[in-house]
Amino acid sequence: MATAFSFKLWYNLRVNSSLWANFMTSKYCRDSHPSMCFYSNGNSQVWHRMLKVKWIIDPRLAWGLGEGNIFFWQDQWINGFSIDDLLTSNTLSSVKVIFLFSDNGWDVEKLSAVIPDYIINLITNISINRCAKDALLCKFTKDGLFSTKQAWHVFRNIKLFSKSFKMMWHKSIPTTVSVFNWRVLKNFVPTDDMLRKKGLFMTSKCQCCANLETVHHVFVSSPIAVKVWNYFKEIFHVNGGGPTCSVFNLLEVWMVRVKGHVRNVIPLLIFWFIWLARNDSRINNVGMNHLTIIARIKDKIFALFSANLLSYKSFDKISSSVEIFGIAGIVALVNKFSYWSSPNSNCFKLNIHTVLAETKWCIGGLIRNSEGMYIVGFVGMSVAVDNLEGFLLAVLYGLSLCVSLDVSNVVVESNLSIDQSVLLGVDGTSCGHALFFVRRKVMVLTNSLECSYNVVKTEINAASSALALFGTRFSEIIDLTFANLPVHIQGLINLDKTKVPYVLG
Repeated sequence: MATAFSFKLWYNLRVNSSLWANFMTSKYCRDSHPSMCFYSNGNSQVWHRMLKVKWIIDPRLAWGLGEGNIFFWQDQWINGFSIDDLLTSNTLSSVKVIFLFSDNGWDVEKLSAVIPDYIINLITNISINRCAKDALLCKFTKDGLFSTKQAWHVFRNIKLFSKSFKMMWHKSIPTTVSVFNWRVLKNFVPTDDMLRKKGLFMTSKCQCCANLETVHHVFVSSPIAVKVWNYFKEIFHVNGGGPTCSVFNLLEVWMVRVKGHVRNVIPLLIFWFIWLARNDSRINNVGMNHLTIIARIKDKIFALFSANLLSYKSFDKISSSVEIFGIAGIVALVNKFSYWSSPNSNCFKLNIHTVLAETKWCIGGLIRNSEGMYIVGFVGMSVAVDNLEGFLLAVLYGLSLCVSLDVSNVVVESNLSIDQSVLLGVDGTSCGHALFFVRRKVMVLTNSLECSYNVVKTEINAASSALALFGTRFSEIIDLTFANLPVHIQGLINLDKTKVPYVLG
């Protein structure tokens, strides 16, 4: 934690937006790049502490170019790299980027005198906004803003990811059940073997058989536990997790990486109700019965669904199991009808979608008028490295088409649920360094048009989804007329035009 806070001090120094940062820069750096400064006798301990981490944190900071008051050679302002990085040099020059600006953009003559042509090409392709402040962006956060929590996670030794410990804490799971399961995984439950370790010498006998009572036996390998696990394994088609499996590995087999999914709730309820049945048997002499435990688990799932702690989305990919818990009728009521809607008069709608094809993101989109008539579409491979960048590139290409068609009023629709401030916020904020300049280009087009953004259901965005899949056949982005579209995509567009509803749910 101390190291993470040292990183924050260095970040605040580089941002140089406070009186403290201005003082430290003036005292210890003057006109030199901070990474080129060193400790001397008599310097403050805070400065000494910051210098210990500068070589770790500074390479993980990038600049979004604005007014150009950053170091030309040492700062990482060219797509996350510095010129020293690109030339494998170690320059001591303190020249700033603003010195290389001209009235109309870049002073290519000055650039040619100091750097090779291939770097000049990279620089001249950078979108400039000299009215904006230079933005310091963290490479290890999605929004580019410094986070002590993320810094701590990035630079510490991280253990292997555990689905069990992560997924057991959710609003769909009663807190009492989550805490109990955490105790089971940590061996903090008073089974006979654990009490013996505490010094209580006692006769041990399982409540459902003649074996010694251990944590593993009670919850995994006892005859009652085996019958309960096998019942739900058949329902959810779970492979693995037999009687010889450890408690932790059994949960790992069951858990899926979707918080609130019923697959994550069931094993936790099995542990909980097995323990309640064990206690009832020991204290009240009520015999343990696997059918009773199964019935109580089903009733609990129904109660959680009725209380809106579980939803029909909790049964994603296993919707056939809802009838077993008595909630099929409730789920049927959730189904809704919806359809793609055409924009208002004198307005156009741009629907876009992205899809991952092996290691590359393909984009697809189409522009339609207020009557639902197809104007033009586009498909193909993009240079995006993730879904958000693919989304931004699709928006950028689609809005560029709108400009070329003299379209001024546009509604952009996609099924990617993101915070619109990523697109419409102030230039230089809430954006990772990899997307900084793409986002700036999108914002320029957004501001030049009457543009708004909507998030819609996947089914409503079916036409652009089909286009994105069709785009996996093309190595570059191409425009398509209606006649060039495959028949099934033409059919989807015609369905949208006639407003045939999709069944959701």
